[in-house]
Amino acid sequence: MLDKLKVAIVLVIIGALSGFFIWGVNAITAPVIEDNAEVRELKLYEEMFQLSGDFTLETNTLSGTLVKEVIIFDENGDEVGRAYQGYDMNNYGDVTVLVGVKGGTITEVVIQSTSNTVTFVNSVEKNYLPNFSNQSLSDVTYDSKTGATYTYSSVKTIVQATVDYIEGGASNE
Repeated sequence: MLDKLKVAIVLVIIGALSGFFIWGVNAITAPVIEDNAEVRELKLYEEMFQLSGDFTLETNTLSGTLVKEVIIFDENGDEVGRAYQGYDMNNYGDVTVLVGVKGGTITEVVIQSTSNTVTFVNSVEKNYLPNFSNQSLSDVTYDSKTGATYTYSSVKTIVQATVDYIEGGASNE
């Protein structure tokens, strides 16, 4: 009985130390991870709007499917476009998508982050997201068969929420 109690105490101590170290590593790396995410997002804006040089951002927080609107300005202060960040949850996890818009036209749609199955996400990114580029917001067409139904449905939901928000036809919910 005493041996089992010793083993239990040792396991509790090991568990407590492990938890403490995991918490410490998370606390130390959280700012680095956040900074890396910001740098990645800035690079997405550069690619989305083909920016070469300094640019500034104005960010507006939204609610519902769309969580953020980012207005991108070039070094002269001229607006070069807007990006809308949307979030959706499907049966395979969450999906965060950026939709770039310039002058009533979609410039690019990018899956910013997701916990969906990698092979399906890669298929959507390679074969279906490029189809959104250069589509007019007033006449967006969606592919009906992608083989990655959940991921593409989330992308479609976010693109449509962007269209509805810009055209004022929905409450973004």
